[in-house]
Amino acid sequence: MNTQAIGFVSAIIATIIRIKISVALFLSGVFLALCTLFYITAVKATTLANAVFLLYLAPLIASILGYFFLKERISLLKSVLILFAFIGFLCLLEFNFSLTETAVRGQLFGLAAACCYAFFILTNRKIAPEISGFSRAFYQLLFGF
Repeated sequence: MNTQAIGFVSAIIATIIRIKISVALFLSGVFLALCTLFYITAVKATTLANAVFLLYLAPLIASILGYFFLKERISLLKSVLILFAFIGFLCLLEFNFSLTETAVRGQLFGLAAACCYAFFILTNRKIAPEISGFSRAFYQLLFGF
């Protein structure tokens, strides 16, 4: 290795070591891992289209959960847009959810993945902004492992 690479790696390690690990940083890694686990299980148990659409509910769920957990305000316009987004989601699925045991199991895992992703989004909002993206990713993947 040349000296520039060694300097770069040591700078990253020094940055990572200085980070004070918060509960939000730890939980974001856990939620990321659970999201991935539930999503892969959903793909195995239902169609890929259903698993993807359920996962894409996460921003809508995060908006609603942000109101309750982070005391974020939801304006009338935002409420209407959330409702339209949910109706659009149902239209994309053509209001057609299969109710076989395997499909329902897959849809529940997809919904669990969306909820974990929504909590991942919310916990990321509580991580100190001075923590770099590299450090966040490092610890999230470490704690999710």
